[in-house]
Amino acid sequence: MTNLCPSCREPLDFMSGDGCAAMTLHNDTTFNKEDPLLNLTLDTDELGIWLVYETPEGPQQMGHISWREITRGVQQALLQENFLIALAEMDIES
Repeated sequence: MTNLCPSCREPLDFMSGDGCAAMTLHNDTTFNKEDPLLNLTLDTDELGIWLVYETPEGPQQMGHISWREITRGVQQALLQENFLIALAEMDIES
């Protein structure tokens, strides 16, 4: 059985949460050598969304997409959906 943290009640073999008073008791699992994909996270800031690779030396930014590109993609998807809805309505009318 896994030992539980006396503070946050999470298993000690998992990284502690920000509010854990006993965070030093937790094993540091921020870097996974067996599956490197588990070391990828997303982070946001005023510029957009960043792909971050967590390494033992610290986080490395691997990629970025701007809020403008995200907005453009959402707008394009909505326009395509509206177009398909209009086509479906025209098909029903005929």
